[in-house]
Amino acid sequence: REKNRLAASRCREKSKKHIDDLREWERELTAQRSSLAAHAAILREEVLQLKNEIIRHGDCDCDFIQNYLASAARNMG
Repeated sequence: REKNRLAASRCREKSKKHIDDLREWERELTAQRSSLAAHAAILREEVLQLKNEIIRHGDCDCDFIQNYLASAARNMG
């Protein structure tokens, strides 16, 4: 009986440790997700600023800008 009781106790401890490890992993992933979401928002804002900069130069003779604006206009409709 003693062996069985000790084995059951070890099994419960192992399960508890596994659950604790999973909870810690969840906390780490949640923090990482928040950080990545914040970084993605910053990058989206940067893309918007760059697109606005291109639009402000819409009357220049740069082929790249003219091609980009024409492509963007086609994709809108």
